Amino acid sequence: MNNLEKTKELNYMNETQVKDFRQNTISLIHSNEWFYFFTLTFKHQVKCRIQAGEIVEKFINVLSSMAFGSRSKTNKLLPRY
Repeated sequence: MNNLEKTKELNYMNETQVKDFRQNTISLIHSNEWFYFFTLTFKHQVKCRIQAGEIVEKFINVLSSMAFGSRSKTNKLLPRY
């Protein structure tokens, strides 16, 4: 079971399982070397991972074009789900 599936089941987990999930998530985050780390809060509910990925891709492309010009495209760097 991946972290996204576990997140959906947090409401059904007991306290020990939630603590284990959090610790595993923290370990996963710390296992990568990050240049930047940020979180996004969506104004409206996002119902699936694909929709979230599309929104984040658009956000990153806007940031990229603001930083590097309108011809900049970073969407090759994003994982596809």
